[in-house]
Amino acid sequence: MPELVRVLSIDDSRGRTDRALQGLESAGYLVACSIVDRDEEMRSVLRREATDLILCQYGFQGLSAQGALQIMRDCGPDIPFVMLASVEELTDASHLLRSGAFDIVSSENLHSLGAVYEAAKGHCDAIRLRRQEERRLRETEGLYRTVFEAQEEGILILEANGKCLAANPAAQRILGLNLDELDDQSICSGPRRWIREDGRPLPSGEYPGMMAIETGQVQPCATFGVHRPDGSLRWILLNSVPLFHAAKSEAYAALVSFSDITDRKHADGSLQKNNDYLEYLFSSFPQAVAIVDEADVVLEVNHAFEDLFGYTQAEARNSALSTLIVPPNYDAEARALSTVVRQQGRAHMETLRRCKNGRVLQVSILGANVVLRNGQLGLLAVYRDISARKAAEDQLVVQSQELQVAKHSLEHNAAELARSLDELGEAKAKAEAATKAKSEFLATMSHEIRTPMNGVIGMTGLLLDTPLSAEQREYATTVKSSAEALMAIINDILDFSKIEAGRLTIEPIPFDLHVAAEEVMDLLSAPAVAKGLDFLLRYGPGVPRRLIGDPGRIRQILMNFASNALKFTHEGFVLVQVDCVERTGTEAVLRLTVQDSGIGIPDTTQRNLFSMFTQADASTTRKYGGTGLGLAICRQLAQLMGGEVGLLSVPGEGSTFWCTVRLPLDPAQIMEPLPRASLEGVRVLVVDDHEVNRRVLSELLGGWKMRSVAVASAREALRVLRESSADPFRLALIDRHLPHMNGEELGRLIKADPDLGQTNLLLLTSSGARGDGQLFENVGYSAYLVKPVKEATLLDALEAVYGLAREGKPIRLITRHSLAEARSEAAQLELEQLEETDIVITAAAVSTPAAVLAAPGPVLRTATPSGLRVLLAEDNIVNQKVAAKMLAKRGCHVDVAANGKEAVDMIANLPYDIVFMDCQMPEMDGFEATSEIRRREGNAEHTPIVAMTANAMAGDRERCLDAGMDDYVPKPVRTEELDRVLSRWGGNRPARVRS
Repeated sequence: MPELVRVLSIDDSRGRTDRALQGLESAGYLVACSIVDRDEEMRSVLRREATDLILCQYGFQGLSAQGALQIMRDCGPDIPFVMLASVEELTDASHLLRSGAFDIVSSENLHSLGAVYEAAKGHCDAIRLRRQEERRLRETEGLYRTVFEAQEEGILILEANGKCLAANPAAQRILGLNLDELDDQSICSGPRRWIREDGRPLPSGEYPGMMAIETGQVQPCATFGVHRPDGSLRWILLNSVPLFHAAKSEAYAALVSFSDITDRKHADGSLQKNNDYLEYLFSSFPQAVAIVDEADVVLEVNHAFEDLFGYTQAEARNSALSTLIVPPNYDAEARALSTVVRQQGRAHMETLRRCKNGRVLQVSILGANVVLRNGQLGLLAVYRDISARKAAEDQLVVQSQELQVAKHSLEHNAAELARSLDELGEAKAKAEAATKAKSEFLATMSHEIRTPMNGVIGMTGLLLDTPLSAEQREYATTVKSSAEALMAIINDILDFSKIEAGRLTIEPIPFDLHVAAEEVMDLLSAPAVAKGLDFLLRYGPGVPRRLIGDPGRIRQILMNFASNALKFTHEGFVLVQVDCVERTGTEAVLRLTVQDSGIGIPDTTQRNLFSMFTQADASTTRKYGGTGLGLAICRQLAQLMGGEVGLLSVPGEGSTFWCTVRLPLDPAQIMEPLPRASLEGVRVLVVDDHEVNRRVLSELLGGWKMRSVAVASAREALRVLRESSADPFRLALIDRHLPHMNGEELGRLIKADPDLGQTNLLLLTSSGARGDGQLFENVGYSAYLVKPVKEATLLDALEAVYGLAREGKPIRLITRHSLAEARSEAAQLELEQLEETDIVITAAAVSTPAAVLAAPGPVLRTATPSGLRVLLAEDNIVNQKVAAKMLAKRGCHVDVAANGKEAVDMIANLPYDIVFMDCQMPEMDGFEATSEIRRREGNAEHTPIVAMTANAMAGDRERCLDAGMDDYVPKPVRTEELDRVLSRWGGNRPARVRS
């Protein structure tokens, strides 16, 4: 059947149209034709009817050919457009071929229109197919583009010159650059500094994407670091794949995909540090340790095990412990020990073990269960060589037998009696020497344990200053409290060893007894608050404050009495009292008493309570811990200070522990306050052979903006000091126990050198002994501090030493006692100066026993806003008085609340310009009060709240701000800090600041 051709004719000559149609019919087509002469008609036909061919008269006046072409394009279909023109018009009409016309047919050739239509139809079909293909390509490209941009991994397509052809949003986000910046220069240059995993720079030629293009091979996944333009470092896991053109063997580009693993790497790094530190503790433990699995195969041994038994770690690992060190015929005993440990959790025995060289040792073995890394149960064994002790015991047995023989021979021979007495004296001397050696051994072990414990406590403190999860913070806090408890036990053991050796001494120095008692209250206030106890201090009237004695030993007595009272008291009170029993012009007899309302002590226990290793609760399941040495040490200390100890107790009603001491009065009753100098930029040298201690000190000093250099030996310290003449060290923190040359010898060399003698020296020691203070002051040290040193104490010491040196004042040895007394004297002096000025303090809005009132008087002129209404929330009466008077001198109207609940109620009744909030208060602390105030205010209003607290450790400021407070002022409050806060927040008036 002939094909139908639907023709649209734009012509004013019907005859010409007919001839054209005849040309189509002669080619075998059926023809249907519509003739139009206006643009509206043409649009209507194209929209209404299907059209296969458009014929247009070139010279038609009603609708031009150019206009007809535009209408066809507007309507959208791809229709063959053929111009009909006279021979004379062919040249003029040819330009329309460039505008979309398919062909021009002259009037004389209309019979060939069938062939023209055939060619035009094929051409239009090709155009339609090409457009369909282009549409499919666009759809496919859109799909790939969507997938490309939605990927969470970063994706780059790199050219051989290192520039980016494409980068998805994830890549731009991870690298910190937009597409224009990535396209601007090579990925290996500019602001992107690539580094390897070990921190070394990555050369551009080794960049994986470039290597994939160069080699034509896939580059394996690897970890790299990249510095972003903002300076931050991101770690990425990167993979590179070469891209090839079809049928070409050389890569023209590379597809680089990568993911950000910074958080995971940081977590892995922290875990690795913890593992490294635990391995360090294990390897450096002074006793021989072995860890075995359930099959008795050795998994790990420490260096002390190598030293004791002669096996290297490589020889010991993967060997059966029994074949290594168990002598013949002792296999059954070793198996029995392992069985007891696995059943009961731990066991202890004394037996024989064999060394690699065949020598047999008498050892003490402590075995305990331990969970291995694979989750299975293993055994940890700790060995201590007791051969010397056993030999001494055997020798004592022999000597005892000889004494028995001598006793029988006394009746027969006087000369034999004299000889036996000489042997007895010799045996006594040996026993005393053995006791002294034991005490010295305990002291040495104490030092060896305290040194790594100082690192444990210091590093745990730094760890707590970092962002941690709740579970991690709980673990770290437990580690720190356990380490501090262990330090207390070590101190008791060291004192016990000194008592046995007759070396427990007292170092008399001028001190303030009231400050020493208050320090005990401060140290123990937290457990008292936690148990809800009233913890009180009564310093009797007429009791002298400044005395000459050993404040550390007196504080040790009070700490022991008071901590025991808090331990055994579950409700009620603990009262610490200081009274003067007797006083002359040169000395005083003081009575220190700690009374509690606790459980009391039975009469049968009281008689021996001040003896060594005696406790009120000695059962195997006792509720209260302790070494049983504290009270015995207190008795020895009281006797050394010319006094005695005693106890009054009724079971169920409470106990009263007391001691007396006889101390000379200090002729100088006033202590000059220590200066405080800025340490920013000051250069300080740290000398310590323990890497952990150097790291802890360097981070602390850096946090105070000091410039520190840390070395591990005295020889390095002298070299660094002599090389620093252009930028000398002003301060030096020196550990006492250094290899080859200790801190005393190093200090003498520094002070004897004219070029180095101006360096101010501070000694840090983990094994302080009485008399050391005078010794190191004579050497030339300016400060003497015993580890572990609190951050605040170290900062005060550095500021004081540097301040005195800058002012050219003589430096008397600074200790933690003198720092504490200086702080107390400074606070008292400021209080007295404030009391000399009459000021105005308004009464509290609610009735409170802590409200502070004063008579009218002049106001101190400052740069801070005056007339502010201020609320002070503080439970301590002295602190209330000091802070209120400081604020009133600056023109503030002050109300005082004694706790957080009163502060909340007062703010609800009166508008305040500023609230100064203590953090630790009864009934409701500062954090709870701030939260309640913010809850009541909502979003409509905001009262500035400033924390005024003694919590000045790292992280406390952030905790206050996180609780909703606006600013932070640490105690003791400095006037410049107070002026800063008033100037910053006092200008926002009226009282309630709108959010």
